[in-house]
Amino acid sequence: MQTLQIELSELELSSSIDGDYILIKKGTGIREDREDSEQLEYTHLLSNTSKGESIRVYLITVLPLAVRKPISTNANELVYVLSGSPTYTLKGNEVTLNQGDLLFFDGTVAHGISNKFNEPAVLLKVYLLH
Repeated sequence: MQTLQIELSELELSSSIDGDYILIKKGTGIREDREDSEQLEYTHLLSNTSKGESIRVYLITVLPLAVRKPISTNANELVYVLSGSPTYTLKGNEVTLNQGDLLFFDGTVAHGISNKFNEPAVLLKVYLLH
C-alpha cells in the first residue's frame, strides 16, 4: 500500500471565491504528473479550503488497459464516470463502473483502479480532505 504524503499547501493549487462563484472553463485545468499513477492523466480543476475543510477536484483519464496498484489518501473520494468503464478495487472487491455511475468511498482504505478496455475512461473525481 502507498500513501500520498503531500500537504495540500505544497501543491499550490488553492483557489478562492472572488464574488459569488468559481467558474473553471473547459481546457483551463492544470495537468499533473504523478509517480504513483503513471497510466492515469490528472487534470487539476479546483482546490478550495473553507472553514477547515478542503476540496480538490480533478478530471482523470484512465488510459486503456491501465492498472494502478492500491494506494490510500487522506480524503473521502467521490468519483463520477463521464465515459468508459473503470474498475475500482476496494477491500478486495472489484467494482466496475459505467458512464453516469457515482462511487463514494473512504480514501484512507487502499484502493486501486484499472481499465480493462481499449478505450479511455474519463472520471470527475472530488477529494474531500479530512
